[in-house]
Amino acid sequence: MKIKSFEKIYKLNGASIDEISDEMGAFLSSLKMEKANILRARLSIEEALLRWKDHFGEDREIRVEFGSSLRRPFIRVSIEGEYFNPLKTDDSDASGEYWDWANTLIKSMDQAPSFVRGENLNVIVLKLPRPKQDPAEVLIKAILIGLLIGFVTKALLPVSWQQAVTSTVLDPVKDTYFRILNMVAIPIIFVSVLFAVCGAGNVAIRGKKNRKMIMRFILNTSFICCCVAIFEILALKIPVDIDNLGGIGPDRVAEMLSMIVPPDIITPFQEGQSPQLIFIAIILGNALMILGSKVNVLVGIVNEAREVLYLIADWVTRLTPTFVVILLVMGVWNKELYVLLKVWKPLAVFAVSGIVMILVSMLFVSITKRVNIVKLVKKMRKSFWIAFRNASVYTAYGENVRCCEKLGISGSLTGYALPVGLVLFMPAATMGIVAFSLFAAMEYGVPITLGWVIMMLLLAVALETASPPVTGVDLLAYAAIFSRMGVPEEALIVAMVADVIYTFMSSATDQAMLQMSLVNEAGRMGQLNLDTLRK
Repeated sequence: MKIKSFEKIYKLNGASIDEISDEMGAFLSSLKMEKANILRARLSIEEALLRWKDHFGEDREIRVEFGSSLRRPFIRVSIEGEYFNPLKTDDSDASGEYWDWANTLIKSMDQAPSFVRGENLNVIVLKLPRPKQDPAEVLIKAILIGLLIGFVTKALLPVSWQQAVTSTVLDPVKDTYFRILNMVAIPIIFVSVLFAVCGAGNVAIRGKKNRKMIMRFILNTSFICCCVAIFEILALKIPVDIDNLGGIGPDRVAEMLSMIVPPDIITPFQEGQSPQLIFIAIILGNALMILGSKVNVLVGIVNEAREVLYLIADWVTRLTPTFVVILLVMGVWNKELYVLLKVWKPLAVFAVSGIVMILVSMLFVSITKRVNIVKLVKKMRKSFWIAFRNASVYTAYGENVRCCEKLGISGSLTGYALPVGLVLFMPAATMGIVAFSLFAAMEYGVPITLGWVIMMLLLAVALETASPPVTGVDLLAYAAIFSRMGVPEEALIVAMVADVIYTFMSSATDQAMLQMSLVNEAGRMGQLNLDTLRK
């Protein structure tokens, strides 16, 4: 989709602010954003412009720009003059803004504008998600094209030609793609965990209750994934060598620690050791949180690195449909598509587990808060459907906020707990990775021990907790887990197919689970209006 550019100079008065708001609404509508998200974006910019008007006066000029940078749409408004940040709600001085870098975790989900100070220039920037095609539609087309080309060429080309093309073209291309995935996954794992630690810490410094809330998010995700792993192992009769734990003795504990604690800071990056990278990122993230404003330069570098790495990850995921075609052609020629035919098994485990999770969470709220469960369903269904239809919680964010209001959750709690929860509390997405990793290990003959299961669960929870809820990012998590747990790279082709299906269900399920969790958190913090909830 081509993004139109717009640039104009306005006087900073009420009429111009209304005109800017209308232009912005038209621009956001052209990007096919949800109405609730458009309204939130317009109101945030309008409020900032009104504060500038009160501070600078109506005779000043402002520059308004709409456009895109690296295919990412943006809205930029700037005014010359002394420093004045219209987005700040307190009276702290500018030096206190070193914490803004950690708030990226929140702002990326909230689609909130940010303030940038240039030389004699104040700038408000609103960065928006890149417009994408329906991932399911793209994947289905790639699968159909791959199967069509595979079966037609298998019937027409001699076996010797198929083998020649495979060895000289397809195998090198496949190996290159898997190398790229692993290359990108290593730095993204590190930076994502680092940012998740700092973003969560930024919320945690608000008080003890917030720290407990974050810990509950992570512990609940871990507990749910353990239950799903046990359910899948029993339902699919996955062979797990319990005797080869091998015994929780001092030698085994030392071995597990050596897998997590690196011998030095360089080796994990060289060898792509995911557990050790996560350990280093957690330690460094906490150190940065403690040092605060003393490491502003380093913080800026990390922030820019995160943007660059996510852009590269976006490029890699855009290549995925092409490689799905290539891998399917190879699968047809080599008769290796049997695993794809069985992918319904982990999907069934995932679907049943997701339904049970939602029902249990809603029943708990219904019983403890004495509210009719039918009313809960009616209040949640619109945001659930938007997230399911788009396979994304970004597009449903505005409606999600409205849902929290209908559920009686305080706006002050929703403002920071909702975006943080949508990043840190991802039980369904993590559950999907756990379900498919166990299935892939069984199908490809990977020895599964209890220690293997524990390490896989730790990696899945850590990687999903750190990753933004964006379609395609899970593929990098699969690449990291498979390489560490000994699952063959060929399993990634099935993971690509499964992940898109998982994403539609997990986006909606995670969002619904979080809404119920926030009702409980609001009740603990005294920020729940029971009359509104039961209305």
